[in-house]
Amino acid sequence: MSTEDIVTRLRMYAEDLHSAGGFNGYASAMSLAADEIERLRQKDSPYQIAVLDRGFVYIGRVKWNDDVLTITDARCIRRWGTTKGLGELVNGPTEETILDTVGTVHVPEHSLIHLIDVVESAWKNI
Repeated sequence: MSTEDIVTRLRMYAEDLHSAGGFNGYASAMSLAADEIERLRQKDSPYQIAVLDRGFVYIGRVKWNDDVLTITDARCIRRWGTTKGLGELVNGPTEETILDTVGTVHVPEHSLIHLIDVVESAWKNI
């Protein structure tokens, strides 16, 4: 179930509870939960390294849209340029790292191996 479906259902349940009388505390809680989910959906996506099948590795702003991962401001990490593995890039690229700008990448959920959180300030102006 997508977050849009969850928000819609929470709002619908809150309206039903409110119109049935009583249960106003529950209706208010559901309405607040729906508002919070919507707020989180619209928040800036974090920078993350996405490791995909077939050897592709990207860095960019990562956001889920149903079962598709969208990476905006994406760069393909063609050469890691590390001596201690991919995790070394958490704190930004090394002098040996090679990045290719690719724009926006849409990744089906089944192609994602894992995501790595990074220090966003180290990647923002690359």
